Amino acid sequence: MFALSAVRGKDISACTEYIFYMAKMTTRDKIWNVALRKDSMHPSEFSERLEISERTARDTLETMVAMEWLEKTGGEGSEAVEYSTKLNPDPDH
Repeated sequence: MFALSAVRGKDISACTEYIFYMAKMTTRDKIWNVALRKDSMHPSEFSERLEISERTARDTLETMVAMEWLEKTGGEGSEAVEYSTKLNPDPDH
């Protein structure tokens, strides 16, 4: 790990390592990236594709619904829940 004093002293190698460390994608970042690029997906698909727990996928997707980035459909009785993006994938339309 780098020393914070080296970053303050502008040691380039330490600064680069710090930037790389800060830029690592979290699990939630990965979910956001997939969710905003797909038409619709079930939480288990996120779980399988990203090798994460279905609970983590569902929690993140619910946050995205609350923030109005995604739309949630289904979930009535035994009906499967799906999440779909509210973004228009074709910006020309």
